[in-house]
Amino acid sequence: MDGTLAILVTFLRTGFDGFHLLHMWLQLKLAYISKESLILGCGSLVWDAREIAMHYLRPGGGFLLDLFVILPIPQVMILIPLFSYKLNVFNYNARIDLYLFSEMV
Repeated sequence: MDGTLAILVTFLRTGFDGFHLLHMWLQLKLAYISKESLILGCGSLVWDAREIAMHYLRPGGGFLLDLFVILPIPQVMILIPLFSYKLNVFNYNARIDLYLFSEMV
């Protein structure tokens, strides 16, 4: 993998992570339709900020998955071997192969 391509991919991935952070912030701020009101058929919105945050942060609300998605694991897996290769510390091709294998699993 070319060093320029690795840096470009890392910047793109970081940009997408930034958009995902914006999505997470919006999830904490936007109202949602409560499931209890759907039973009655009216579908009322929940506007209370604390209830909205608790709805998103609860298990199954999506926060833990969103947090896992924005972890910079791919950026680290690409950039550390790249800089290690420039310092002749690690075998760059072996590290990229390990990264590609870990992405497939």
